[in-house]
Amino acid sequence: MEGISIRQKLILGCVVPLLTLLLLVIGATQAMSQLMAGMNAMYQGEVVQLKELKQIADLYAVKVIDAANKANVGGFDPAKSRADMSAAQQEINRIWREYRGQEMSQAEQREADKMQALFAAADREIESVMQILASMQGDNQGQLAAHIMPLYRVIDPVSDGVSALVEYQLQEAEKNMAELNELRVQLIRLFILLFVVGGACILFFGVWAGRSVSQPLAAMGGILRGMQTDLDLSKLAPVLRKDEMGGLAHSLNEVICHFRDLITQINGMAEQLAKESAHLAHIGTQSRGRFAQQQAETDQTATAMNQMSATVAEVANSSNAAADAAHHADESARHGHHIVEDAILRMSGLSAQIQNTAAMITQLADDSRNISSVMDAIRGIAEQTNLLALNAAIEAARAGDQGRGFAVVADEVRTLAQRTQRSTEEIGKTIVKLQQGATQAASSMELGLSQVEESNRTVLACGQALGEIVSSVNVINEMNTQIATAAEEQSKVAEDISRNVVNIAHIATESTAAASELNQSCHELEQLSSDLKVKVGQFRC
Repeated sequence: MEGISIRQKLILGCVVPLLTLLLLVIGATQAMSQLMAGMNAMYQGEVVQLKELKQIADLYAVKVIDAANKANVGGFDPAKSRADMSAAQQEINRIWREYRGQEMSQAEQREADKMQALFAAADREIESVMQILASMQGDNQGQLAAHIMPLYRVIDPVSDGVSALVEYQLQEAEKNMAELNELRVQLIRLFILLFVVGGACILFFGVWAGRSVSQPLAAMGGILRGMQTDLDLSKLAPVLRKDEMGGLAHSLNEVICHFRDLITQINGMAEQLAKESAHLAHIGTQSRGRFAQQQAETDQTATAMNQMSATVAEVANSSNAAADAAHHADESARHGHHIVEDAILRMSGLSAQIQNTAAMITQLADDSRNISSVMDAIRGIAEQTNLLALNAAIEAARAGDQGRGFAVVADEVRTLAQRTQRSTEEIGKTIVKLQQGATQAASSMELGLSQVEESNRTVLACGQALGEIVSSVNVINEMNTQIATAAEEQSKVAEDISRNVVNIAHIATESTAAASELNQSCHELEQLSSDLKVKVGQFRC
């Protein structure tokens, strides 16, 4: 049985329970058929016969005896009673024929023969009663009294016989029930036997199929646990069978052998990787030192270039500033020269104007002196007018009422003369001040004229000096422009060089960082190689 596959074993494990279940179903069907047949036979043989016997007893008791009693007491019409008794007799004969037509045992046959004789006696008595009922007319009450008791005497034995047959049928039914119970017990025993046999077969096939799977799995499980816990690849799984489990064990052995080869190759590669990692780490250390030295030198160069670039930029800025200052100085000098020229012109005009003004002030002083003589004449006139007004007032006072108007006019004239005198005095004072101011202005104008002439000479000298400054500033401006142009070009070149040096320094920094990372990676790779070698060394091949 070792050549049977797991699939076939599983099929057997399903087929055997199905066959057992099929046998149980067939047995149960047959048992149920037998039980139904027994119950049907009991029903047809005993229950139906009991029903028929009961119908016969009821017909005799209800249809015959009851109809005779009711006809005797006048409760029924004789014809109806005779019809009921005839119908009951016919029904009893029919039922009895059906009963006699069934299969009977000898004892039941003997009881039926006895009942046949009793039926004949009862039929004769019933025929007698029916003849009497046919002849009855008018008042019928009491005419059957003599026949009631004889009728009871022939029908009671029939009822007793029916009871005997019922008792016999009950006994037969009890026997049939005992047989059915025995059949039930036998069927239960048969089902138990089939269950035990089927369960044993199922258990056998289950254990057999389970062992055929569990044993190889246990062996392979032990191999796999050894691989998991002890990293043991030296053991192979035993091939116990030629089924799927045997194929699985064979495949597992091939995987183990393949793992052995892989572990051997990985071990060799780990050793070679460790060597190469150490060599690469040494090269990385050297490269990192060189990159660090290159970075330091590049940093120094970049610093120097930055300083030089800053210096060139300052020179360019200073040159530009000097050029701008020279340009502004040139413009200022030119503007100053124009201003000086304009000042010279204006000073010449101012000198002429001052001379004219001095002449006008001198004329004003002469005119103010002439005004003084006029003011003296006006003052004399005002005094004379005042005296005349005073005389007129005196004369008006002398004249009385006739001279009152003239007195008023004289008073007004005197007031006007006084006002004129005061105004003349004020004008005199003003003229005196004007004469004094004119004298002072004439003196100042003479002094200003001499200063204007001196300033005019000074401005002429300044104009000449500014002309020389403009020429010098033009030369300086041209030189500053050339210096600024050269400084800007040098600054651009220095900036380009500084930018390139900075880029080189940045590249050197990145190279140093990359060399450090490479060195670190080499050390990590070397450590991983060592760890891998340790891990691989744990496998036992």
